[in-house]
Amino acid sequence: MGTGLFVIVAAQVVAGGWLTTWDVGTLEWFVAHRSDGWSTAAREFTFFGNPGRATVVAAAVAGFVGWRARDWRAAALIAGTVAGAAFAGAILKQVLDRPRPPAGTRMTVVTNMSFPSGHAGATTALVGVVLLTYLSSRPGRLRGWGAVALGAVLVITMCLTRLYLGVHWLTDVVGGTILGGTAVAIAAVAQAHWRPRFGKAPGTGPVDIVTAGEKPLADTARRTPPGNNGDGPAPNQTDGMNRR
Repeated sequence: MGTGLFVIVAAQVVAGGWLTTWDVGTLEWFVAHRSDGWSTAAREFTFFGNPGRATVVAAAVAGFVGWRARDWRAAALIAGTVAGAAFAGAILKQVLDRPRPPAGTRMTVVTNMSFPSGHAGATTALVGVVLLTYLSSRPGRLRGWGAVALGAVLVITMCLTRLYLGVHWLTDVVGGTILGGTAVAIAAVAQAHWRPRFGKAPGTGPVDIVTAGEKPLADTARRTPPGNNGDGPAPNQTDGMNRR
């Protein structure tokens, strides 16, 4: 589904279709609402969304997950997802060759092409795959929803900074977000393949729970002689006492 959405957006961008009609108006709105404080904040925040830096951050997170949780498959998934999204975005920029917004609107220096947004794609992939790994540990409903909300805020904020700084069209960040989301979807399929019980290690199954202090029923049956209900002596013991 994600691939299909990306193809639709990319086709609209190449053909100048109806989806691109919002691009100019969105850019003009952000340019008209700039301020010194917001400009500084946007520059600082967008620094961390660079695909190269996001890949380095992903490698660091992957190393921590591999060391702390001893789960090197999850570590490889984190690093591979972000690196794959960054690489795919770089290739697509060259293939689609979409020009950036006018130089007069840009607040940072950019040298490559516009579609899809590498910052949006890499940030979505990084946040998404980290969330995927975290949620697989079953953190609880409140913490899970809190993590999802925080992730959404980070991705949306990154997209807004790219529009605010005048370096991307609206459809650029939409395409980048879809690309990063597609990478996360592929990672989710891979994770489900080796974690069929979602968060349990392969080969683990349900555990029989025995009440503390009680013996299993089967064990009690093995230890109780035939004909005895466990409340008194066995029949042969009673006969022996009567004969005496």
